[in-house]
Amino acid sequence: MLMKHNAAAYLLADCRSKWNEVTDEDTVKRYYAKFEEKFFQTCEKELAKINTFYSEKLAEAQRRFATLQNELQSSLDAQRESTANGRGLRRRKTVFALSQQERCKHRNIKDLQLAFSEFYLSLILLQNYQNLNFTGFRKILKKHDKILETSRGADWRVAHVEVAPFYTCKKITQLISETEVHAHYVYMNGSIKFKLASIGVTKGGFICILVPMQANPLALYGFFLLFLINPFKTCYYKSRFWLLKLLFRVVTAPFHRVGFADFWLADQLNSLVVVLMDLEYMICFYSFELDWKSHDGLISSEDKEVCNSYSYGVRAVIKCLPAWFRFVQCLRRYRDTKRAFPHLVNAGKYSTSFFVVTFAALYSTYKDEPEADAQIFFYLYISCLVVSSCYTLIWDLKMDWGLFDRNAGENTFLREEIVYPHKAYYYSAIVEDVLLRFSWTLTVSLTTVYSFHGMSDILATVLAPLEVFRRFVWNFFRLENEHLNNCGEFRAVRDISVAPLNADDQTLLEQMMDQEDGVRNRQGKKSWKRSYSMSLRRPRLASQSKTRDTKVLIDDTDDDS
Repeated sequence: MLMKHNAAAYLLADCRSKWNEVTDEDTVKRYYAKFEEKFFQTCEKELAKINTFYSEKLAEAQRRFATLQNELQSSLDAQRESTANGRGLRRRKTVFALSQQERCKHRNIKDLQLAFSEFYLSLILLQNYQNLNFTGFRKILKKHDKILETSRGADWRVAHVEVAPFYTCKKITQLISETEVHAHYVYMNGSIKFKLASIGVTKGGFICILVPMQANPLALYGFFLLFLINPFKTCYYKSRFWLLKLLFRVVTAPFHRVGFADFWLADQLNSLVVVLMDLEYMICFYSFELDWKSHDGLISSEDKEVCNSYSYGVRAVIKCLPAWFRFVQCLRRYRDTKRAFPHLVNAGKYSTSFFVVTFAALYSTYKDEPEADAQIFFYLYISCLVVSSCYTLIWDLKMDWGLFDRNAGENTFLREEIVYPHKAYYYSAIVEDVLLRFSWTLTVSLTTVYSFHGMSDILATVLAPLEVFRRFVWNFFRLENEHLNNCGEFRAVRDISVAPLNADDQTLLEQMMDQEDGVRNRQGKKSWKRSYSMSLRRPRLASQSKTRDTKVLIDDTDDDS
């Protein structure tokens, strides 16, 4: 039984419509006084109905809870009696092997579980009724004050609603807590702390799922893993197994040739170090720090809190893994191409991460000791951070994005050719990359120098998504630069003329193909893998106003070329 908000809203609308029909001030005041009297009388009637209904339902719930308590106590007494009489029996009977009397007891336990489930849901509904009606009063009175430009509605709410029994009575909350405690004994004999959750309706009542608090993160990660390795051809089957194949190639990088997709995915992993650290922490937590039999699920011993420290060495190794994948990929590319630049230089960039992680682990381990070694490790840690950030920033801008080209021309600080229409995109990306590459200065300042408690977790939560955003922006300009390089080295064609060839154009094309230097073989030693490149200067066509150069790529190799 809810308050009749539509009736109250109708009164307010009627009041507003009468405003334009009268002009006399005294008449307006009398009308408003009469309206407010009628409005508050309606509110009082609805409030009385709500209080009466709530009191009746609460009294009914208390009587029902007392009955369930008695039935539960009788059932537990009978269960203890049956256990005492059958102590000598080692083998547990099945339900089908029980006597008629024992079957009745077993059925009573099942009925009691269902009764507690339905009773718990009725308490939740009554609590929602309590909150919903208070919210309804608050909103309609607030609307009253807004339309009439007065505060009498808020005063009436304080004087009547906030002291009403349906709002001030907290017995429903106490009943819910006591029901949960008794339901624990019904389902699990009180051994593990569970919470009731009604999730559906069956013919006999509501289904209750008992989920331990400690299992929620594990269930979430398990769901994601099953989704990724799902063998059925649903839910982006090709994309999922393409990702799994690339992940395998990233992990086994030293043993095969490295393609663009391989080191591109490894670059993404370098921005997901926090995710890998969380996975490592979850595995460690469920292996060492979790006690499933404990009341709160945690081991109280402080000397076993090892998962958030570098003391056992695994965290440092996990933190180095993404940089290690790219490091060995660079070495493999050097082995295949024999080009020290850029592959060995790029490997040196990723090797700086090893020093950063090493000195960070040493400083974290020895920072609480009075010796001066901790300060030495701190200064080495900061020095490595500065070198690594400068190294990676220069490589991002100069090598990965191809910016700061000397032949940029009018594209100042950029490159000669740009794909995106506005230069502001490039300048904004440069500023963003510089700021986020040095975001560690904020972490070091607030957590190490000034030692704000809990600040490291807050900053990790904020900076981890920002690093993902930095990599997201990085991808656009990295792929743009790769595409332009492919076009420059004739590994791809930027555009192809679709204008029809007339007879003169075809004759000229055939003459150039017959020339000795018209076609140049780029893979001379392998006759089965040929890639040709021609530069044609086409004559002025009837549909064109000027001469243009067209680069054509003729490639009859397989996909590996």
